[in-house]
This record gives sequence, structure tokens and C-alpha cells, in this order.
Amino acid sequence: MATSAFTRLFGVIGHPVGHSLSPAMHSAAIEALGLDAVYLAFEVPPERVAGALEGMRAMGLRGLNVTIPHKAAVMSLVDDVDEAARRAQGVNTVTNDGGRLLGSSTDGPGFMRSLAEAGVEARGSEVLLVGSGGAARAIAATLATEAKGILVAARNPDARSELVRTVRELGGVAEAMDLTESSLCAGLQTCRMLINCTPLGMWPRTEACIPVRSEDMTADHVVVDIVPNPTETMLLRRAAERGAKIVDGLGMLVHQGAISLEIWTGERAPVQAMRAAAEAALEARRAAR
Repeated sequence: MATSAFTRLFGVIGHPVGHSLSPAMHSAAIEALGLDAVYLAFEVPPERVAGALEGMRAMGLRGLNVTIPHKAAVMSLVDDVDEAARRAQGVNTVTNDGGRLLGSSTDGPGFMRSLAEAGVEARGSEVLLVGSGGAARAIAATLATEAKGILVAARNPDARSELVRTVRELGGVAEAMDLTESSLCAGLQTCRMLINCTPLGMWPRTEACIPVRSEDMTADHVVVDIVPNPTETMLLRRAAERGAKIVDGLGMLVHQGAISLEIWTGERAPVQAMRAAAEAALEARRAAR
């Protein structure tokens, strides 16, 4: 696509960033919408994040996605944050409005859109959420007023306690527990939705899985894994074999990116084109191994 002095620039910053599917997804969306824009990936180590944001401001980049490990750091580097980012305590989207940088979090809303797309209703559910990182915080903050209750299972006691406090401060009901096979077994007796927010099962360690027994998952459960690669993780494969409803992580990835694009452009994002591009990029990577 030809560029001009009017071409808008979007991108993603992270460290590492080579694994990101965002360039493939957003480039497909830009083409589908006929936008005069490009989307690039920028490798930015932690010590250069502040400089990257100032460069965005100075050079007029319209929007940036923010991935690991910068989501928390960017909170203090933008001029303002929206309510979703404040609740999630992290930023994954930055919009440049005439030199003023606004931080947003689209992870939680993207997660909810992915559930809706899969025909899953979270409102009133008892949720067993595994993990305590940035994605877990965003999802827990979004579910705080939707779910009937949230059980947070994580190895780090301080992080899981902090996450429980956040949910309670937002008006939700939450309890913390250790991440063990026995605790997950007990949690699944009362919780009908299991959400893996850890990287366990992500390529290349595709045989890894949270410590849950197959027999503890049933056809009454909804099992969500936010790992996008592979789309069928060990957890989802085992859950499907037990008859559980499964939701893969690619949906959340696509929808959080779609919401970012909608913020930047005001256009309705072509979600199907974005998912097809992400799937094609994953397939190309598998073929190249």
C-alpha cells in the first residue's frame, strides 16, 4: 500500500514483540476498511518506554497497543487513563489526541466480547479465575460487577490477595486460594466457569497445563483459556473431551485489538477479517517450525 504525508501510523510496543499477532490483525483491518494507515511492531525494552511514549507524542503516531511487560508502566506515562484502565491497573491502548495521550484498557471489554461471540453469559456466574497478572486483573475488574463471585487461584499470595481486594473495592465478591490440584478440584464444585489467565500451555510449551484434573471438568462447565497460541491448548482439549463448553484465547486477542482500532478510527472493526489474518499468521508459524 502506498503511503503519503497523510498516512496515519499505528503500532504495538513490547519486549519481546516478535510474537505479536497485532500487525497481521490490524493490517488486515486497515486493508478491509480502506484506511490510509500502517501498523508496525516496535521492540521497546523497559528502560525506553518513556522515550517511546514521548516519541509517539512528538511524531504524531495516532495509536499504540501495549503488550508485555509495559502495561503497568504506561499508566504513569500518559496524560490520562479511562475507567477501564483505572480498574485494571494497566494500559494496553494509547491514543494520541493532538499531543495528549489517553491510556485505555481493552482487555476486559475484549474478553467480554469474546464470551458473547461464543454464546457464553458471564452475568451471575461463579468464576474460578487462575492467575494474577495483567490480563487476570483486567478480566477480574470487568467481572467484578458481572459475576456472582470470583475465586482467584494463583501461586503468588500477595498478588492474589491484591486482586481479591481490587474486586471487592469494585463491589464484587471474591476469595483467594492457592493454585493446586486440590484447590482447583474444590473450586470447580461450586464454580461453573474456569478461566486460565496464565501462560501455561502457550507455544512452545504446549504440553503445560494448570493443575486441574480432567475428571473435575464436566459438561456443566465453561472453560476459557486466554492463551492465543495454540488456539486449542492442553486445558481446552481436556475440557472438550469431558463435554465442557470451551472458549479459546484468540477471540479475546482479536476483540481487544478491534476495540483499540475503533477508539483510534471511529470505524467499526472488521472482526472476521482480523481473526482470519491472525489464524493465517499462526498457521504460517506452525508451517515454518
